[in-house]
Amino acid sequence: MLVYPTGPYLAVTGNASAGGSLAYTAGYLTGVGIIVLLLLAGIGRCIAIMRRPQANRICGSALLAYLCGWLMGVVGFGAIGAFPEWGAVLAVCAASSLWISFLASLALAIAGLADYDKARHSHGRGQAIWTLVLNGVSIVGILGIAVASIIYGLRAQEQPVRSAAVIENRDYNFSLAPAGHWVSMKPERLNDKACLALRAHQAGDFFAGDRRTIGGAGGLGRVAGNFPGQSGKCVRGVGAAGGKTDRQRGDVFPCDQPHTGQRHPP
Repeated sequence: MLVYPTGPYLAVTGNASAGGSLAYTAGYLTGVGIIVLLLLAGIGRCIAIMRRPQANRICGSALLAYLCGWLMGVVGFGAIGAFPEWGAVLAVCAASSLWISFLASLALAIAGLADYDKARHSHGRGQAIWTLVLNGVSIVGILGIAVASIIYGLRAQEQPVRSAAVIENRDYNFSLAPAGHWVSMKPERLNDKACLALRAHQAGDFFAGDRRTIGGAGGLGRVAGNFPGQSGKCVRGVGAAGGKTDRQRGDVFPCDQPHTGQRHPP
């Protein structure tokens, strides 16, 4: 379904299949579950080694702290998908647990190696060494991802859309040709469920493609709620599945037929 508004905001709904979303969710949860099981197995192994009479418990606790931190981080980041409204809090908690575990495990590994005595200990040194190696790899990897994200963000700055360019989205069954004054932007900056977002270069108007299909005029309020700081009256051009609503002006097309959007006036 496509709607072309006269007002400043637009939401587009398409025919994305629920099956693809379910498959993604199932794969995501399966991956998180496998990682959690592997971390639990590693934690159990560390505890078993620490119980041995000649084990250096400080060395063993270093790897244990590292794995526990990753366990809390994976569970925290994995829960964001199930509780998106708590996404910011969960992300902060998960990231904090990771960095705390990195620092704690590093300190324990160094202290354990300093305390390790071959005459008294026969287990634990390997765990401390592995802790140092894994910490180094993790920290370098995280810093590398952060730098790559910054570089990607700089390269993906908002760019004007050529007036002749046609934006096509086959997954959501729509295409459109915006005028040259429209600027592309990251969809999540306007709406975390959007699949497309444009901004008028000077007028401050926004265009967003919403991934969900709304049923009936009551869906307007739900879609409007996805635009922070905007009320239902400010979000115009949102049509209901099956036809126009009395609060909107614009063309409504069925989502099971391909349509090309009209060019916005300059």
